[in-house]
Amino acid sequence: MSLDLFDLLLRVAGASLIVLSLLHAVLWRTLSWGREIERLSPLNARVFAVHTFFIAFVLGALGLLSLVRPELLLLPGELSRLLLMGIVVFWIARLVIQSLVFDPVMRLGSLQSPLLRAGVSLLWMAYVAVYGAALLRQFGDGAWGWVAPFDVHSHLAWLRLGIAVVWLSFGLLFKALGGVPRHRRIVARVVGAERETLFLWMVALAEIGLGAWMLAGRLLPLCVAIQTVFLATMNAFELRHARDLLLSPLGMVAANVVFLSLGWYVALAAR
Repeated sequence: MSLDLFDLLLRVAGASLIVLSLLHAVLWRTLSWGREIERLSPLNARVFAVHTFFIAFVLGALGLLSLVRPELLLLPGELSRLLLMGIVVFWIARLVIQSLVFDPVMRLGSLQSPLLRAGVSLLWMAYVAVYGAALLRQFGDGAWGWVAPFDVHSHLAWLRLGIAVVWLSFGLLFKALGGVPRHRRIVARVVGAERETLFLWMVALAEIGLGAWMLAGRLLPLCVAIQTVFLATMNAFELRHARDLLLSPLGMVAANVVFLSLGWYVALAAR
């Protein structure tokens, strides 16, 4: 993908983010937020209004940066990598929240159109794709063939090994070998008992594959990006369909955030 195309995609994404930011003023009237907050306590009403403003402000600021100075996001450097990584994680989280939090109530209200829900999800996916592609570009033309060496004197190598062991343990021991029966029950709750075995093995093979990929050390940013999407999707389905089978829903999410943060640290710092 050429630099000019990256520049164009970031500018388009930036323009849409500015529109999305301004759209909050329309939503305030369309969804009657002004009347709704009258039911809240004075403090909660102010928290809602201020947080809504700052969400719109951050979206507008990111949109302005992407529209006016996209080269700052494309310029190789640690700051641009970290910023892009945060943006990608933000939109992945927003995509998951769309399915987990908003879609169930949108089906019941005035926004129940399947096309509207699909369009919103596609927009979040587009942001993940554009900023994710910009993040991958940070690693240069040789990123696709780059292999991280395993240096026993480097903490990055041992972190990478630990992440790989976690994936291999969950895939091989917990699922494929049935070491933790609760995992099978969670899969059955999500996909149904008749498809339980097939999907359990699919998830097990995916986790084993991700563990082996981490050990191989090739294309680590892409590997961790796939891990992020995989875990976010799995957690969304688990929280929605099998919350009662989880040891600690909040603990699971917190642990996975830490786990993925370590993965991104290894992928970005090792380069």
